[in-house]
Amino acid sequence: MKRAPLLLLLPALLCAPVLTACTDDSGDDPASADTTAAPEADRSDLEARAAALETTLEHVYVIELAGYELAEQSVAPSGEDGYQSTYVSSETGTQLHLVVDRGEVDEATCGCVYDVDAWYRVPAEGGGHAYLREDSNGTVTVEADPEAVSREDLRTALAWTRPATDEELDAILPEAGSEQPVERGDLPSAGDAAPQDPENASG
Repeated sequence: MKRAPLLLLLPALLCAPVLTACTDDSGDDPASADTTAAPEADRSDLEARAAALETTLEHVYVIELAGYELAEQSVAPSGEDGYQSTYVSSETGTQLHLVVDRGEVDEATCGCVYDVDAWYRVPAEGGGHAYLREDSNGTVTVEADPEAVSREDLRTALAWTRPATDEELDAILPEAGSEQPVERGDLPSAGDAAPQDPENASG
């Protein structure tokens, strides 16, 4: 299967759908443009929406890669109060699965090897491979099909994964009381807290 190239997002030039809006470059006189600022997201409202999703604001991260868009229906809790979502290439359909949860990487149970400043989980038979890193909010995991996304590109995806801004949180989090389906990730009780497919659980 042909590997899907990942291109680094240049924040000043590109903008990812769902997460940000592009500036209108129509050439109109700036003096005549509508300069009304969008209302800032209410932090207490964001916290309530995160709680309704059974996660916390500090666990909501984004992957900032050109050509990849957040699949809104994939936003869901993971573990006790973690977060997970999937990004999809609009060109190839390649998927990147993101999980942020509490805990640390346990080399013995993770099956991981250390790679400079992150952990790489070797793909088991029929399973995905992943890059993981520990930060102040827990463990961040980006996983993909090894036949579709190379190890190098997967590492790049992890490098461009960061906490969501308030504006992005407002766009990502479902409104409290919405009927968006929530499917909690099937997580191990110990280890790297990476997602597992019940039919192909491989640790």
